[in-house]
Amino acid sequence: MIRCLPLSVCSWGFSLEGEGQSATTRLGGWESGTIELAGRTIEIERQGAFSGTWVATDESGRVIATARKTSAFTRTVEGESPAGPFTLKADSAFRRAMRFETPRGSAVIAPDHAFTRRASIEDHGLDFTTSCFAFWMTALLWKRAADSAAAGT
Repeated sequence: MIRCLPLSVCSWGFSLEGEGQSATTRLGGWESGTIELAGRTIEIERQGAFSGTWVATDESGRVIATARKTSAFTRTVEGESPAGPFTLKADSAFRRAMRFETPRGSAVIAPDHAFTRRASIEDHGLDFTTSCFAFWMTALLWKRAADSAAAGT
């Protein structure tokens, strides 16, 4: 299991720890961000203002993973990661839990309870980098939902 703890009360950055490894994920402006792990930084950039596609690259510019939101009306993302093609989708219509599935394994990313951003990743056969990317995409979807809810009040 990987524990995902917010870096501060109002932060959308997280510290991930588990499997003897640690990482930090951060959401930035324009739905971009970073994953810092094992002394390297992976940059994640949204491909255009109206695009639903993100590309994660390492320091040398090599593409690590890509993701594409399939519809503006669902919480489903498809793409490629170090574990192969993947699907990230809502585990339930009424909960924030997300299911990340690849040919090599799967993970369930879920908040510890309804009123927190603390979360855990129940990982079944994924490498740590892939789990971190799945969590970064999940945190982005959670932030979008929180922003929408705040705009509606």
